Amino acid sequence: MSEFKKEQTLEEKYKDLKTSFVIFICVDDIFGKGLPKYTFENLCQKNPKVKLNDRAYKYFFISKNCDKILDERQKAFLLTIFHARPRR
Repeated sequence: MSEFKKEQTLEEKYKDLKTSFVIFICVDDIFGKGLPKYTFENLCQKNPKVKLNDRAYKYFFISKNCDKILDERQKAFLLTIFHARPRR
């Protein structure tokens, strides 16, 4: 007997999405708020309490502000980026 494979609903397909990360490494603070790391996820513009919950995250690491990062490995990496930039 062949196995019947049920077609997934859109809701089931959405719940099966994998977590994704997009990571940006920046020397300068492009947002100008003084944070060492900015984390973004998709929210409703009309009501920011409503999250899309698609598990898609965007991280911006700012090497200029790395002294504020508590994780020593992240700090060391960002210091390397900051000091490796071409001199003008």
